[in-house]
Amino acid sequence: MKLHEKDKQQIIKNVAGRFNMKIAKARMMGDYLEKALLGETDELFYTIKYSMYFQNNTKYSMDVLKCMLETFSFLLSKEEYTSDREELKAFFYLFFEMIFIQRCRYAKMAEERESIVHTILQRVSERLNQTLETQQLMISGISHDMRTSLNAIIGYITLIKEKNILKGEDRTFLDKAENASSVLKNLVTSILDITKIDAGQMEIKEKFFWIDQMILKCIDNLTIRLKNKNVVFKAEVDFFPKKVLGDAQRFIEIIMNLLSNAIKYTDHGFVHLKVRKIQESEESVEIRFEIEDSGMGMTAEELKNMFAPFSRFRTDREGVGLGLHIVHKLAQKLGGNLTAKSKVGEGSTFSFTVTLQKESNEPGKIEKRTICFFTDQKEIYGFDRKIHFLKEHGYKIITFNSPEKFITYLLTQKDKAPDIISIATSHNDYIKFDALINYLKTLEIFDKTTFVAEETGQKVSLEHFDKIYHYFAPISIYFKSPTVLESKKIMEKTDIKKRTNLHILAVDDMETNLEILKMFIAKKYPFTTIDLASGGYEAIGMYKSKTYDIVFIDLKMPGLNGFEVLKKLKTIHGHLPPTYALTADIYKSTYDEVAQAGFSGLLEKPLQLDILFETIERVIDEKNNQ
Repeated sequence: MKLHEKDKQQIIKNVAGRFNMKIAKARMMGDYLEKALLGETDELFYTIKYSMYFQNNTKYSMDVLKCMLETFSFLLSKEEYTSDREELKAFFYLFFEMIFIQRCRYAKMAEERESIVHTILQRVSERLNQTLETQQLMISGISHDMRTSLNAIIGYITLIKEKNILKGEDRTFLDKAENASSVLKNLVTSILDITKIDAGQMEIKEKFFWIDQMILKCIDNLTIRLKNKNVVFKAEVDFFPKKVLGDAQRFIEIIMNLLSNAIKYTDHGFVHLKVRKIQESEESVEIRFEIEDSGMGMTAEELKNMFAPFSRFRTDREGVGLGLHIVHKLAQKLGGNLTAKSKVGEGSTFSFTVTLQKESNEPGKIEKRTICFFTDQKEIYGFDRKIHFLKEHGYKIITFNSPEKFITYLLTQKDKAPDIISIATSHNDYIKFDALINYLKTLEIFDKTTFVAEETGQKVSLEHFDKIYHYFAPISIYFKSPTVLESKKIMEKTDIKKRTNLHILAVDDMETNLEILKMFIAKKYPFTTIDLASGGYEAIGMYKSKTYDIVFIDLKMPGLNGFEVLKKLKTIHGHLPPTYALTADIYKSTYDEVAQAGFSGLLEKPLQLDILFETIERVIDEKNNQ
């Protein structure tokens, strides 16, 4: 049927008004409608379908429906089209079939397909979870056995080194064995970290910590890697007067990995660590950790793939290419950004930027405390800011640059010596000052003074300084540093701890693990009695006949595992002593199971002696305070 021009213009006007459409486009839609009524083209249907799909809006679809109903009603009301009513009805039935009914059919089909896809994805997800669990169990089992064996190897090497009985070539062999065991331990730890990341079990433990103390731990760990390397290491750390919130151990892992990587690929030249404050507000601080080296560098292709797992660019260097991959994942987990730039033959620079929350508490004012600084070094990074900060918090500061004036000041003290004396000087002068401090400590006036060696730059054999730092002294020591008198009290307490008669029960199916644990504890605490049980049933028998102050239980044992042993121990006596799990399986799920079971804590294998001794000393403190 043919539309009259005036009716067509009315329809065009209605379309333009309802859809806020330009007249030209509305006229085009009027032409499409007329051609559709004449059966010449289906462009009207395709245009409306596309427009509704593109808009993807319920209101728009309703407006299209209303517009077509209004057009249909308008044409039916006209006498001129009385003979065309059946044709109009057929056309609008076709319109609704093409536009709305087909759309509903497609929606229903899409819903059915979505349901099928959802079911398939659910099954795939279940299979993937099963695969991940199998992978985790397999790697957990392998790493458990490897870390258990490493516990014995590292333990025996440590004990032999402490005896200091090997000399010459034999000592060299022992050092090589220690380095090899350290490499193997790092490899096993890296594989475990990868599986933790893949399983979503990489745990972040946040607490407030000092930036400079964390950096010092990195530098202390670095000294072994710098051995036998013709590399100059330098650290420049901005002054951070407040603690920040984060996982200090994870930051150490990132920085140590980057530093180790820099040293690995630098045969001569330098490795620099810079810690910079980018911007700061009252609540947070943005920090950039930058590691720069003058090593062999990377090509553009190597730089592109450096964070991929198992990427090794030099086969003559140790490692399997997991370090940078783990560091990249850890940086993301900590909310930071890790970038790198490098040129072949010119070295590399890695930058890790992160924003951390600052501790809100201000350090308290210090009353009547004096610090005396001596330095003959031309420049110590951040020294002026440190002095300013300490003055702001109530310290009286005395500084010397002349050794003669400084020594004269020390020897002429009559009333009260400074609470802290901090010295930064050259290698030879440190040795001279060490002899001087030995004399000063014989004088009653220096009984309460703490002597600090700052910026030693290398390991200097000093006997009489109370605190020695190879690169810089952290700000925290000025607020926590005990006086010599307090240090003597600490030594007395330490001596009491060594003499405390503890009764310890250790349970492990590996005889070597028990032997090493006993030797370490006996050496540190000679008055302690240690009973060894090679299985769960033997441990229960011992526990029934004797009272223990602390119990260590390996989790993976044949017969009764550690969890089952703990459950049975709980039923024997009314009070369970502090009981710690020993395991090489260090997934987050293991920590959760240990906590839920009622263990006092968990010690990882290979054993870290400082954590082992801290655990024992907590028990000693509780026993002595009863």
